[in-house]
Amino acid sequence: MIRIDTIEDLVRVLDDHPDWLEAVRARLLSRELLELPSKFSIFVEKMNRFVEKTDRFVEKTDRFVEKMNRFVEEMNRFVEKTNRFVEEMKRFVEEMNRFVADTNRQFKSIRDDLGVLKGAHARNVAERNLGLIARSLGLRRRRVLDGDELFDLARGAGADMSAGAVQSYLQADLVFEAEDDGGETRYVAMEVSYTADDRDTARAMRNAELLTRFTGVSCRPAVASLHVDDRIAELIESGRIAWYRMPRRTLETV
Repeated sequence: MIRIDTIEDLVRVLDDHPDWLEAVRARLLSRELLELPSKFSIFVEKMNRFVEKTDRFVEKTDRFVEKMNRFVEEMNRFVEKTNRFVEEMKRFVEEMNRFVADTNRQFKSIRDDLGVLKGAHARNVAERNLGLIARSLGLRRRRVLDGDELFDLARGAGADMSAGAVQSYLQADLVFEAEDDGGETRYVAMEVSYTADDRDTARAMRNAELLTRFTGVSCRPAVASLHVDDRIAELIESGRIAWYRMPRRTLETV
């Protein structure tokens, strides 16, 4: 017969009889408390799986961050190379702009020099063919008026020698004295160029007007050129200004 006098006796008996221990536990504890270890085990298992998944996620995230860091480094290197390329292109464009500007200035200088040479050559050709030019205007050539003679005519007429129109008149391309069929003196104020334009006609007409005022003798405006600008065609057709077309062969030496 089992005798239980102390708590130690009870513990020993329960240890010797596990089924008694379960019966006592069932009496003392609620079902929820009894099931708690099992539920806790399930919870721990789920937590372990969650931790495992979290670890895998963190590992993947770390790999992704590593890849992103490499990508950012590559992008930084690419941006750096691009910036260097852009700077080099800027320097290249600046150099090209300077080259183009220098080239344009050189070409402009060459064109200007060539224009001066061509203009001088055209005036020389016109002067050599002055007899033919006068004949084309129904006149006979007498002589060419030089700058001194033009100056004296203007000063003798009391002109303001500092006026812009008078200064332009003194630099006329070609002014010559001629006579008509009746032997009357006539003057021609001529501008010479490769292509006569409205600037040439304006100068010729202004110079002819001034010479008429300074001498009291009729002066005819004229242009001598290989071509004429369309804008002055009406002046030529109406006879307000005469045009002597210079033969191309006479200008081919330039």
